[in-house]
Amino acid sequence: MDPAEITCLLGLAPSTQWRAGEPRTTPRGQPLGGRRSETYWTARVVEGEWPGKDLSTAIAELLDRLEPNRSFLARVRSEGGTAEFFVGWFFDGNSGDLFDCGLLARMADLKINLSLDVYPPDTTSVNLPIYKTIALPDGLSQIVLFDSPAGNTGRLENLVCVDHCGGLNWTAQLPKDTLPDAFISASLSVKSDGPVIIAHTWSCFAMTIDPKTGKTLSCVFTK
Repeated sequence: MDPAEITCLLGLAPSTQWRAGEPRTTPRGQPLGGRRSETYWTARVVEGEWPGKDLSTAIAELLDRLEPNRSFLARVRSEGGTAEFFVGWFFDGNSGDLFDCGLLARMADLKINLSLDVYPPDTTSVNLPIYKTIALPDGLSQIVLFDSPAGNTGRLENLVCVDHCGGLNWTAQLPKDTLPDAFISASLSVKSDGPVIIAHTWSCFAMTIDPKTGKTLSCVFTK
């Protein structure tokens, strides 16, 4: 099958594609020797940190777009090919989603597999003294700020939320492209729409963080 046909029928721009019989190359075009044994086509449809919807909703919306192509996807399967939703799923703590029977039936009807590539949180222990703890209003978890040692030359994500048993709920993410960096302060602020964590970094950013998810709500350079 010609990848251009897939692009035309699905109306999606591919991020990677090749056709059976073509010479094998690296992503930069360097020859690898031999020829492709099968056609491959993939498109990125949703990506980013918490893109405003849960995974099951994103899949349902994509199915809405693909259902007019039911006959084409059935043809791919009948000719020995496969189609799948490949999900790289990153977790900061205990999390997940529900794929109800209706959603699974829609995928089955379109002959689409679901592939989950799950990335758990980094469980490397933090061997640093605790600088500050903040009890959250739910009474079940608390924010822990570990001390940021002088002379640190890397990125130290030293602000976490733990449950009442000490299990990791989430790790706060530092601003992008700051080196070296670490969190140096944290406080709880209660607003009309609920509590938030206000944190500051070595790199002079003031960050507002959702205490339930660890998601960065705002990040402002202050210097």
